[in-house]
Amino acid sequence: MDRKKRLASIIYSTVLTAFLFVATVFSSSKVVSSPRIKEENSTTTTLIGLTNPEEAPFFTNDEGYKVGLIPELTSLINSNLSQAGANIQIKMMDGVSSYDDYKSHLEKGDFDLLLDATDLTPQTYISGFDLTNTYLKASYSKLSLKKTSVSVTNVAALSSLALGGQYAHSFYYSEQIDEFSTIDQCLTAVKNQQCSAAVINSFSAQKIINSDVRNTYVSVKLSENPLEIKIGVKQQASKEYLTKLNSAINLISEDTYNALVSRYSHFIVPSLSFADQIYLNPMAFILTLLGVFLVLIAFGIITINFRNRKTIDRTKKEFERFIAYVCQTNEVVYEINMANNTKSQYRLVKGKVTNISSAYSKQTDILEMIAPEDRKGVEECFDDTALKNLIQTSGQTSFEARIYNEKNQIIWTYCILQGIAPTKNKPASFMLFLHTIDEQKRKEAQAKLLLENALSQAEDANRSKSDFLARMSHEIRTPLNAVIGLSSIAKHYENDQAKVDECLDKIESSSKVLLGLINDILDMSAIENNKLKISYEEFSLRKIINDLYNIYQPQCQEKGIQLIIDGTIPDETLIGDSLRVSQILLNLLSNSYKFTPKGGRIGILLKRTSKDQNRVYYRLEISDNGVGMSEEMQARLFRPFEQENSDTAQKYGGSGLGLSIVKSLVTMMDGTIAVSSKLNEGSSFSINLPFGYPKDSKENLSEVDLKNKAALKHYDFHGAKILLAEDNQINMEIAVELLKMVNLSPDCAEDGEKVVELYLEAKDNYYKAILLDVQMPIMNGYQACRTIRKADKPDAKNIPIFAMTANAFSEDVTKALAAGMDGHIPKPIDSALLYKELDEAINRKKA
Repeated sequence: MDRKKRLASIIYSTVLTAFLFVATVFSSSKVVSSPRIKEENSTTTTLIGLTNPEEAPFFTNDEGYKVGLIPELTSLINSNLSQAGANIQIKMMDGVSSYDDYKSHLEKGDFDLLLDATDLTPQTYISGFDLTNTYLKASYSKLSLKKTSVSVTNVAALSSLALGGQYAHSFYYSEQIDEFSTIDQCLTAVKNQQCSAAVINSFSAQKIINSDVRNTYVSVKLSENPLEIKIGVKQQASKEYLTKLNSAINLISEDTYNALVSRYSHFIVPSLSFADQIYLNPMAFILTLLGVFLVLIAFGIITINFRNRKTIDRTKKEFERFIAYVCQTNEVVYEINMANNTKSQYRLVKGKVTNISSAYSKQTDILEMIAPEDRKGVEECFDDTALKNLIQTSGQTSFEARIYNEKNQIIWTYCILQGIAPTKNKPASFMLFLHTIDEQKRKEAQAKLLLENALSQAEDANRSKSDFLARMSHEIRTPLNAVIGLSSIAKHYENDQAKVDECLDKIESSSKVLLGLINDILDMSAIENNKLKISYEEFSLRKIINDLYNIYQPQCQEKGIQLIIDGTIPDETLIGDSLRVSQILLNLLSNSYKFTPKGGRIGILLKRTSKDQNRVYYRLEISDNGVGMSEEMQARLFRPFEQENSDTAQKYGGSGLGLSIVKSLVTMMDGTIAVSSKLNEGSSFSINLPFGYPKDSKENLSEVDLKNKAALKHYDFHGAKILLAEDNQINMEIAVELLKMVNLSPDCAEDGEKVVELYLEAKDNYYKAILLDVQMPIMNGYQACRTIRKADKPDAKNIPIFAMTANAFSEDVTKALAAGMDGHIPKPIDSALLYKELDEAINRKKA
């Protein structure tokens, strides 16, 4: 009987040892050690990143090597940035080996990126940062002793600046938390029963539980909501860095992320040390030492049996846990036993792992489910020699292939082949993991299509550039026409020095515009290369408007287009880039002129929208009732070399650069531009620009002062009397001079009541026409007109009365006609239009 018991003891010990060895080999074959990442020199802009080195596995500084999830994810982000052609790279800060180092740099702020920023990070440290999208998620657990003899309620956690400390403070009050610099210090506080539990990340908690062969600890997950880790980007840096980092983070596929995280969630179960065995089985150790009595030997056998069963159960649970995890992350999990050619397929059914075993055939189970076009490459992986080498070295290989699923549909699949070396108690085998990447492949195909579209757009842009020189000649004609026309006028008035000087001034202004057009190409190149600079000098916006009016009024008059300028410029002097402002307005006015047909209208509206201690803000609107634009053209309006179509270029000319330069210049001047347009109804461009102004500047609330001296030889009214109503002294002087230039004799009144008085006191038919400003004190122009029409005088009903006002919209014209006026002459005064209207009215009255 004693002999049988002894034999049973030997058998049990042998089985136990073999099983533990197999479990250890199997577990170790599944773990891939974390790579050590060294920083490499970069030729692009380097952003220094800071993170806490005291919270593995997120980041640890291992003898100068940066190890952990954050370094590996940072490496992936750098790779994505390089592939996207971004000019930035992330470099983790050197010399940060402890929490104190981390805190010191955090307080100094001598870094560009905070790699472990979260929504829980104290605002004191991230108030000057913008946060990227989430690139890492961390769950946290509460680790405590299973047995304790001390009643304490406080918990141990990392310092409040660390990730674990932030998460702990979101669950407990500050007085309940004892802070430590490292996870080991937190565990020591729990082990010494200074704290009831330690709040640490679930990776570390799981590693401790797996290594806890004495079953000392218990781990409970705090919440299903993980801590979302982001990258904090200093707001002092360019906003484009935040956009590029987000794009690089979004390019990290879910599969790549899961594979990376899974490497840090698998831990080798350590073999039992001699001390552990003594701790777990003290009676067996005593019985082995004594070895005297058979009863004690029998008791030792029973104890060993109990330990074996417990170890088997635990190993089985660990294996089931591993299989459950890989079943969650992979659609298919196979284990192939090479000794007996059997295949085990693992599945997760209602949270439990099931195993379906069957005979294994490489041809049937592997090759036939691979799409024909990918079969050759897969055959190389499953070649007998390659597979044997993979198993012997416990190696791993992976590949992508198109596979027929259960519905006989072809889907892209990522396959991992893991060899398992044979042991004394386990035959040679390998595992096959299949994970669908069909969605990822679809996105890659879409990205390829977008790249091809971008190439097509680039080719279109090159074709547009090839047409550029052919269209430039038309663009130059506008200022050149002004130069030629003013030269002819100067020759005609060669004995009038003042007139010649005026023409020369305008010729000089037009020449500058012509030079500006020629420089458009250089400007576009400078803008694209970030070499164009905005100057800040004192200038007169009123003079810019005058120059533009002098250039385009003769052309508009010749083409039969009505050019109307409305608004006020209260500031005599502004601070900004007068050349670029002129360039913006000239480009927009040139477009309106080109695309507005005969009989059309171009309007320029100026308005100061606001003013503060440092800046004054103006809105400049240029509108027309020309051909307009389609919605498709509006979407690409501000791209270089863009026009509605080739017919547009042939019919209207233009380089296709103007609006692109306008958009760039407005943006560089901190302004905005918007467009509203409909085909065959016209277009309206609205620009909002900020300017500086001298602190001692004075405001002049007069309307825009235009120097408009039209040709006079066609009109001579031979001293005819005109009644003029104008409450603004400067505008009155301008109107009087314009009237006198064609031999009209004006009587002036400063308000509507005075106009009525002068008209009633005059002889019958004394005045040949009346010009009324609409907005006047005491009695406005509409009221004055109605009063005159009701007067008891022979010509009261038919004397020509015109509204001469800055209210130049269509509803203002209607309102003037409804008040009994014969017409509407908008300000700034178009002298040709004024003379034409008066000539027709006076001659009609005589007839």
